[in-house]
Amino acid sequence: MAGTPATTGRCVPAWPKDALRIGFGIIWLIDAILKWLPGFRSGYMGTIMGQAQGQPGWLQPWFTLWINLQHPRAMFFAYLVAYDVVHNND
Repeated sequence: MAGTPATTGRCVPAWPKDALRIGFGIIWLIDAILKWLPGFRSGYMGTIMGQAQGQPGWLQPWFTLWINLQHPRAMFFAYLVAYDVVHNND
């Protein structure tokens, strides 16, 4: 059991760790909800293309690759990103 002297050698309350985990869980939940809203899907490619502007020259090929890969199937990738946020429990 976490926080007991027998397992850790010192008495440390478990509530800060629990509070941090709950806080990150709430942030993750808000992120997942926002990704499933229609505005995320409709502005997905615009966001990626907008972020590509002004990047260093050595990053341009990377952004170009992902834009060219996703542009014909933008809605599929928007759903894929939203799905990954909900089902990636790492």
